[in-house]
Amino acid sequence: MNHTHRGTAANAIVIALIAIAALFLIGVVYGFTASNAEIRLRNTIEAKQVDNQSELDNLQKKISQVAQINKAQWKAIQDIVVGNSDARTKGSGSLATLVHEAVPSTAQIDSRQFVNLVASSRDSFTQRQKEILDLNREHNNCLDVAPSSWICGNRPRIKVIVVTSDRAEDNFRTGRDNDIDVFNTPKLQ
Repeated sequence: MNHTHRGTAANAIVIALIAIAALFLIGVVYGFTASNAEIRLRNTIEAKQVDNQSELDNLQKKISQVAQINKAQWKAIQDIVVGNSDARTKGSGSLATLVHEAVPSTAQIDSRQFVNLVASSRDSFTQRQKEILDLNREHNNCLDVAPSSWICGNRPRIKVIVVTSDRAEDNFRTGRDNDIDVFNTPKLQ
């Protein structure tokens, strides 16, 4: 019986060692998994920052170029109207040419299209900023929440840049937004 007791004790030791090795292996695998997840989030956020900068540049260029087209078209219309007006004052114009020339064939971008372009571009950019903030929240959870914080907690946080305005910063600083005058009309005194 003594021999059987030794066999059972030896089996228990082997099983305990296998269990310890399995737990150690699970811990190592989890460590790699948590570390890789943090690295993937970091890389995604850093790439998204560059992507957002590119998108903001695109947004600004679209708005600027459409506005420049409008200015150029307005200048062309002014040149036509002023030129025709000058010609009429010198006696070479007629009422028929005035009516015909009052509707120039220059293609114009409707101001509604411009407003839609601005609104949709800004909405798209705002959505991109929300996405990167959500990724940053997820990254911070990797750094702060156990058990991943045991592996990644000493890694630096990512400084996410959110593009905003002075007005918005002032609103958050003061907790108030009283400027509801869209057209900035002069205040009566």
